[in-house]
Order: sequence, then C-alpha cells, then structure tokens
Amino acid sequence: MINKKWFVLYFISNTFSRFGENIYTLALAFIVLEKGESITTFASVFAVEYLPYIIIGPFIGNLLDNMNRRLLLVLSDSLRFVILLIIPLLDIFGFFSY
Repeated sequence: MINKKWFVLYFISNTFSRFGENIYTLALAFIVLEKGESITTFASVFAVEYLPYIIIGPFIGNLLDNMNRRLLLVLSDSLRFVILLIIPLLDIFGFFSY
C-alpha cells in the first residue's frame, strides 16, 4: 500500500458510503411498497439496483483499469450522488403520485 493512512481513510469513507447506499436502496423499495405497489414491484427495485453490476461489470472492468483511478473515483461518486439525489426530489415534487 502506498500510504497506509490514506488507505484507512478511504476504506472507512467507502464503508460509510456503501452503507448509506444500501440504506437508500432499502428506503426506496419501501417507498415503492408504501405507494401501494405490489411485492413484485418491491422486489424489482432490488433487481434494477443490482442489474448493472451483473451485466456491465465484467466488460467495463478491463476498460476502467487503464484510466486515472483518482479521477474515476471522484467522477463515479459525483454521478452516484446526483442520481441518488434525483429520486427523492422527484417524489417530493409529486412525480411518483398517481
């Protein structure tokens, strides 16, 4: 490891980030269930959440290995933040209301 201090900080921050992301996925599924959808729709939220990892993951890994990892980390976390922010805003503004 290049610098143990930075690795520990990254590991801790990534752990909190992943924990928050999983809580968000669970909360989103319960929002769908609360809106009166079926249990099938509830389960499909989890399927849609993990489908990109299964389909794209094996192919894009080789491509991303050749990129600047720090830039990739910042861009991917920023994009994830924006996407995770959009869904509650759509619910607040009534996009998911019937």
